[in-house]
Amino acid sequence: MNLVEMGRNDLLAPLQAVLGAVEQRHTLPILSNALLELGGHALAITASDASMEISVTVPARYSGEVRTLTAPLRKLVAILRELPADAPVALELRSTRLRISSKDATFNLQTLPATDFPRMNAPTDVAAEITLPTGELKRLLTLTSFAMASQDIRQFLNGALVCLRGQSYAAEQKCAPGRASMLPIRGWANA
Repeated sequence: MNLVEMGRNDLLAPLQAVLGAVEQRHTLPILSNALLELGGHALAITASDASMEISVTVPARYSGEVRTLTAPLRKLVAILRELPADAPVALELRSTRLRISSKDATFNLQTLPATDFPRMNAPTDVAAEITLPTGELKRLLTLTSFAMASQDIRQFLNGALVCLRGQSYAAEQKCAPGRASMLPIRGWANA
């Protein structure tokens, strides 16, 4: 069954965006796969390591019934990287295999059932939501990232604490007990 036909770069960019959620070493085979959901003229790509989930949705020429499948993300990205930048890529589902076709090359990847993919529940009790420019978020994380561990077994040390206080809206990184640095957020808006 022909699923979608897209340009190589149009497909590669969202796959690379979710690639960070896939661990090199995984305990469950499904965690090395990305969930591909086609429907409503869009392709949604989701990757997870069971503790975080990253999703990207891109427009796609597909108007059939909703289709979901999983495919090995790193292998799919490696295949697309080897194709010419302007090449059209067709994805087809044949039984339990995803067929990737482009000009003179054809690849087949084994899929796993989409029902096995671990979806995270969306939070139901959102206390606050803010919108700010990407550059400002990057600036805040860059200014506080020095205090974050990168591979500590204590998971709570591998991230930053972001606090919204009163009307000031500031990001806080706890550096040591009793010490915190406050950084003003520019360009925020309540959502």
